[in-house]
Amino acid sequence: MSKVCNHFGLSGGKDSTALWGWAINESGYPIESIRGSFADTENEYPEVYEQIRALDEYGKKRGVAPVRWMKSMGFLRLAIWKQRFP
Repeated sequence: MSKVCNHFGLSGGKDSTALWGWAINESGYPIESIRGSFADTENEYPEVYEQIRALDEYGKKRGVAPVRWMKSMGFLRLAIWKQRFP
């Protein structure tokens, strides 16, 4: 039987931050089932990266797997390649 994974996409904003805290502290989900990811558009403010690092540390201190950082080709390069805004 496969393991259940509760995945949360993190943007560094207030909504995903609140959801991350809820998932870890109040959801009742097993800690080992909680996963987070961040899709880096390479078009973020430095504070966003700081917030994602803080959320990662918060989770790791409570036994959650590290937040997965997913790299993209970047917002500008994607827009040029697609010849439109993604």
